[in-house]
Amino acid sequence: MRPTADLVKELERIAPHFTQLCLVVKFEKRNERVWAADAGRQAKLDSLMASGGEPIGMLGYLKKGNRLTVSTKPLQEYATESWAREYLKAEAVPAGRDLIESGIFEEDDKLELPPD
Repeated sequence: MRPTADLVKELERIAPHFTQLCLVVKFEKRNERVWAADAGRQAKLDSLMASGGEPIGMLGYLKKGNRLTVSTKPLQEYATESWAREYLKAEAVPAGRDLIESGIFEEDDKLELPPD
């Protein structure tokens, strides 16, 4: 796995292309997200990885009108692993709900998942 500083740089490089972007960190029984807009994202990622978390990839949300298009991007370490893309796709709905609940997106926004 690459150093966390490299992962945060990748997150920051990709973030301008999306309305919201996060790095999904997998644990055995839960997931955590490090959002590109989070203050202290480096420290948060360091802490999650020190606690056994494994960064899998990124979820990007692009808002156009009331449509939220979701993109998944497994990290290069998992780019050829089909389970990683499926894992990210499964995380897209709960992450999208969290964005709506936090007021970043609106209840009537329609979430469009990536194709199978």
